[in-house]
Amino acid sequence: MKIWKTLFAATAVMLFWPIMGGAAIIYSNLGADDSFQTNSSYEISGRFGRIVPPFESPVLSYACPFTTGLGRWNLTSLDLALVWVGNGFPPPLSDGTNEFQIRIMSDAGGAPGAVLQVIPAILPSNPQLITFSATAPLKIEPETTYWVGVFAAADDAHGAWALNGTGAIGAVNQGNSPVWYYVDTPQGAMRINGDVVPEPASAAVLGAVFALVGASGRRRIKGHR
Repeated sequence: MKIWKTLFAATAVMLFWPIMGGAAIIYSNLGADDSFQTNSSYEISGRFGRIVPPFESPVLSYACPFTTGLGRWNLTSLDLALVWVGNGFPPPLSDGTNEFQIRIMSDAGGAPGAVLQVIPAILPSNPQLITFSATAPLKIEPETTYWVGVFAAADDAHGAWALNGTGAIGAVNQGNSPVWYYVDTPQGAMRINGDVVPEPASAAVLGAVFALVGASGRRRIKGHR
């Protein structure tokens, strides 16, 4: 009877192993109760986001880093504190286009590198934490730095990224050139969510448990003959 109880327990662990991996927060700079600064933010703007053509204003994009721990994850969503501003001019001139992009990027020597995924974004009219689902689960490696950036996807787009309230710093910005400038200021408020990927070594341990249980069962059967 004992052998079957052990076998049942091992089977249950194996069946529910994917669930045991489960959802997890990969990174967060949000405060208590998901709080963030409501009176400080970074402007995200296209060429005409803050002014009416034919005049132009500098393009503004911001990116913030996060570094993973020892585990492996599949990134599934991001929570960012964003707001659509419009260009500040009343109709019929223009209210601006509410089209933005969330970009997940690799690290290139302490600055945003290659774009790993682009998520289209429509921003709310009031500052709030909004969830953006990944277009596909993105494999996140352990002890690795990644960047999350917010970009205007239209020339007349104008929004804002509220700052975190926990003291996390390291934001960089980008203007009309592709160069990123390190401003050493608070990060935009964000939380990175994903599913834990079980380690292969743990799965091997479960396999070893099955092997031991099987061997024990065979010995018991031979002993009763």
